[in-house]
Amino acid sequence: MQGIYDIRDIYTDDEIEWFREHIVSLMGDGNPLDVLPSIICPGIVGNADAKRALACLLASQLDTARARQRIHVLFYGVAGTAKTGLIDWLVDSWDALYISMDASSATLKGDARRKDSGAKLLNVYDRGIVCIDDFEIFSQKDILRDVMEKGWYTQAKGGKYQKLPARVRIVSACNDIGGISEAMRSRFDIVCYFDMPDAKEATEIARVLATHFAGIDNVDELVRVHMALANEHVPVFGDPVALSRVFERHFSRSGGQTGRWISSVYRIASAIARLRFGDIGEDEVRWALQMKTMSDSALTV
Repeated sequence: MQGIYDIRDIYTDDEIEWFREHIVSLMGDGNPLDVLPSIICPGIVGNADAKRALACLLASQLDTARARQRIHVLFYGVAGTAKTGLIDWLVDSWDALYISMDASSATLKGDARRKDSGAKLLNVYDRGIVCIDDFEIFSQKDILRDVMEKGWYTQAKGGKYQKLPARVRIVSACNDIGGISEAMRSRFDIVCYFDMPDAKEATEIARVLATHFAGIDNVDELVRVHMALANEHVPVFGDPVALSRVFERHFSRSGGQTGRWISSVYRIASAIARLRFGDIGEDEVRWALQMKTMSDSALTV
């Protein structure tokens, strides 16, 4: 499912309207990111911040003519936690591409020995999701950095340069971010740290895994329809002066930030607006600032 998920191939207009009304009722008037962790990937216990990040990523499939809207996410932390489980969910339920870094056996552009220049994976998964595990040893970060920002890359072939669309959303996972440059880290809109579960969480994980191994289906079609409808919705920016005042209050407490950082906050705010089928107002920016601040805190763990 690299392209747009067209729910109208599956559901009638009346069924879609029922879904929309049910989603609006479920989300309520507050922040949808307070609700979605309970229904996104229910087989994974806890990790609400990571599930919020995935909700924003799933609702950010399409760029606008003026700016990137695609959200990229970085997972890192203790080995054996839920990083891979959430990636598996993206692969199984959202047809994401999974690349595990033995970088020598998989490249972004495909196998260069083939006459057709290989699969050109980023181009093939245009508008899709690409998950990269063991990201700290990934050898093609320069290509990926351009793709994350621009949504395309240039390939030389037969003395000519070819511009290939690659409007992918990236989910990367690693145990240690020490080997990832600051320039690369800044391309990720949201960073989530995965810690060792405490006793209560570990007990709940045991219960959920028993349910999973018993063969009970935890995939919720409601999430799929919600994200399809969210990506169809085009939110409108509110009064620039009012929105800038939200940033002003934030910066007065924490200090200023770069334009790249501010753009990332607006991308998150746009995703939140799409998730609640609304526009980008002060609440959306405030919630996005909270999420971005938590992401920054994760980098200091």
